[in-house]
Amino acid sequence: MTLPAEVQRAVDRSPAAGAAVSEAQARVAQAKAEADANRARQEGYDKCPACAEIEKLKSLPQGITVYAPGNPRSVVVPAR
Repeated sequence: MTLPAEVQRAVDRSPAAGAAVSEAQARVAQAKAEADANRARQEGYDKCPACAEIEKLKSLPQGITVYAPGNPRSVVVPAR
């Protein structure tokens, strides 16, 4: 059976539209999972401020020469 060209184009576009919806749903699910993880991480930091400080120190760039919390120029990375 041959469909009219306009109908055939609509049928051909349908799988791509479905894939786009699935991709959007996956991005929403990923964003929700990241938000949940961030919320749980923050709750942990709230319960253990020392743990938060440890994570902060671990996230500093390699090769820093100065770290002075509270100073607007608190992290100095040597220029190459």
